[in-house]
Amino acid sequence: MLRLLRAKASLFCGIALLAIAPAASALPIVYYSMTALGGGLFQYSLVVNNSGGAEALAGLNVLHGHSAFSLDGSSTIGAPSGWSSFAPLPPFVDDLNYFSLTPGGDIAVNASRGGFSFVSTTDPDTLSGDDFHVEGIGATTASQIDLGIAQSVPEPSVAVLLALGLIGFGWRRDRGQ
Repeated sequence: MLRLLRAKASLFCGIALLAIAPAASALPIVYYSMTALGGGLFQYSLVVNNSGGAEALAGLNVLHGHSAFSLDGSSTIGAPSGWSSFAPLPPFVDDLNYFSLTPGGDIAVNASRGGFSFVSTTDPDTLSGDDFHVEGIGATTASQIDLGIAQSVPEPSVAVLLALGLIGFGWRRDRGQ
């Protein structure tokens, strides 16, 4: 009886996750990972996922590029092929701006593009609030599209440890311990 209830609960949770997943990915979003380079330097690497976006993206603005990340004209900034960037120009411009060089380089609807990066002295553990806020620029309308706060991609080792813990917990419960 307990196994039947557990199976029904698992089925219900699986269906609920499938129903929620499309809604959660309805807007473009930016994911980032960080690599400690040593010497107090950190490389931030960004991936833009335009799943569910209303139009292709031809630009990307990392808000607070100077005030949160200390970026300026001497910073190391990387862009994917077909893109370029403008570094913040303190005190006049605080944002890091990426832009597509041709329509073929735009991030199409339901597509992703990585290769955006910058090196900063800002430790990601010190970021708060909307320090890492990002906007997209629509390729057709040139309107600013709020992509929200960049979301960290967990390290693969964290995901593996979590999966192993859940498997172990399930195995232990099945054995009746």
